[in-house]
Amino acid sequence: SLINKAVTETTGLVVLGRDSLPIMSAFHSNCGGETESSENVWLSGQPYLKKVIDPYCSGSRSARWTKTIPVDVWEDYLRNSGCTFPAGSKPDFNFAQLTRQKNYRTGSFSLPFTKIRDDLSLRSSFFSVTRNGDSIILRGKGYGHGVGLCQEGAMVMASRGFNYRQILQFYYSHVIISDIKNARSLPQ
Repeated sequence: SLINKAVTETTGLVVLGRDSLPIMSAFHSNCGGETESSENVWLSGQPYLKKVIDPYCSGSRSARWTKTIPVDVWEDYLRNSGCTFPAGSKPDFNFAQLTRQKNYRTGSFSLPFTKIRDDLSLRSSFFSVTRNGDSIILRGKGYGHGVGLCQEGAMVMASRGFNYRQILQFYYSHVIISDIKNARSLPQ
């Protein structure tokens, strides 16, 4: 009955950007408390896909994760990615990502977090790096690319009484929810 009600309430509605074109309604499982701007993940950005601080998903099942990697495996990965270490040095691999950042840095070397996420099959690119003895511990937040609507955050919002308009306008900046008849078409 809830699904039927939702379908009835939203029939014929679309989410539009300020230009009256339908938006690319990107979504992911969990943002880890902060969504990401689309230009930091993809080749181009959209004005409605901007960073949002999300207090709703932090207690959800995909909010936190940990992966442990042997130090020598981490060093090899960084070397294969172009990092050089001075002979006899003990590199400082620690990196705290308290808010989403684009690149992991150690010394003068940097590497996009999205590349590390893809290469190591991590849940998200929102993680910190800590050396603990012979191990590297990756402590991450969220699950997915982090752009647009956070599904677990939206579910919490709905359970707290927010309606679909409030949820969509929270995750997508400056959008308009309107009848599809008001949507412009892309030029052919």
